[in-house]
Amino acid sequence: VNIADSVTSISNSAFTYCTRLEQIVMPDNITYIGAKAFDGCTKLSSVKLSGNLQTIGYHAFLDCAELCSINIPKSLTNVNNFYDYLGYGPFEGCANLKIVEFESGVTTIPDYLFDSCTGLEEITIPSTVTSIGRDAFGYCTNLKTIY
Repeated sequence: VNIADSVTSISNSAFTYCTRLEQIVMPDNITYIGAKAFDGCTKLSSVKLSGNLQTIGYHAFLDCAELCSINIPKSLTNVNNFYDYLGYGPFEGCANLKIVEFESGVTTIPDYLFDSCTGLEEITIPSTVTSIGRDAFGYCTNLKTIY
């Protein structure tokens, strides 16, 4: 899916259970991805997030089992959790997500961003980061390397 340049947000559940969706390329105009926007897209393996993404909703990529790496833009500052104390992270259930890189300039890693990404093995955090949120990498039981 190539999303048009005129799109600025992706609403809640917009592509939920599109089980054959494999790749998404987002234009830099997108600043918001809603809750469960790509929930259950089990074949999704490649995502290019918008360079201006500011907010991502809870479970936005829940159970995207084939997603193996993601680059987080410096503009991302907010993760909307369903209930703050439950911490439904946007990438929860992405069992094959192994590598996460944060763009240089990222200052904050939001709460629950990669909570329960059990396959996550490696993260690269730039020196510009000054704050890592609650359970940002909670229950990442296979995390081996942090750069």
